[in-house]
Amino acid sequence: MLRRDSYFIVRQNFASNAVLTTFGAVPMRTQQVLLATAAATQRDNSVALARPAQQTLTGSRLFESGAFNASSATNARTDELLVFDNSLGQKNKTPAAVYYYWSNAWRQVGAGTNDVGSTPVFVPGVGVIVRKNATIGAPTYQWVNSPNY
Repeated sequence: MLRRDSYFIVRQNFASNAVLTTFGAVPMRTQQVLLATAAATQRDNSVALARPAQQTLTGSRLFESGAFNASSATNARTDELLVFDNSLGQKNKTPAAVYYYWSNAWRQVGAGTNDVGSTPVFVPGVGVIVRKNATIGAPTYQWVNSPNY
């Protein structure tokens, strides 16, 4: 049984495409996502928003909710958001894009200091990884995300 507000990963050992069809109602409530940290190392949190519409980095309010920490410099990133290209059928793939928050705006690794906050990263049916930096005491952060429809 899959629990509400949980995620799962499908790992198939063949190269053909698969289609997952789900049924249910469109969630109209605020979604709360817990992001864990570790005291000695970075901690990856696999997450997905249960939304039928795209959401941009800025629209997600990931940073504004206090769940994502700003970086002190472009080469000293604190928290990172890893996004994957799901058109490629592959296990253990590297991220197609890595985002971080610095100097009051969202940035993409390799894209200079351009503000990429209008990028629709949170797409229906697609998961991402929020990589939390090592944090003393290993607190859990709560990302509060409201529907944009």
